[in-house]
Amino acid sequence: MDYIEENGIIYKIEKDGDFTFSKSVYCGAKKITVTGGKNVIKIGEALPLNVEIMDWQDTPQPGITEPIEVVVARMGADPVNLILAPVNSKAEFDFISNAKGVISITLSTIMPGCDPAYLMVEVEE
Repeated sequence: MDYIEENGIIYKIEKDGDFTFSKSVYCGAKKITVTGGKNVIKIGEALPLNVEIMDWQDTPQPGITEPIEVVVARMGADPVNLILAPVNSKAEFDFISNAKGVISITLSTIMPGCDPAYLMVEVEE
């Protein structure tokens, strides 16, 4: 099994000798990663989140400054959007909620071949 990159997409190639019998999309060539250490916080508590753009093999990709859109959504409320400006492929922000519930955080960019990141945070009283 081999992997090849074409136009920002990683394809998995399965071969039998020289004969290719399968070529399928494996992932984007780059991805957004987000770390924060917790997935349950209290109302008003700050959750620092670190964001980084890496390649598909978890290698940091220095020099990327493509904006990252953050969409924060909670059932029954309008989503909130935030734009991060990465420096050397890294950004950070503090997530704080004034309402309880399960919050979905999606981070994406318009950069071709870059997989988004998803995070669920439960906010308790």
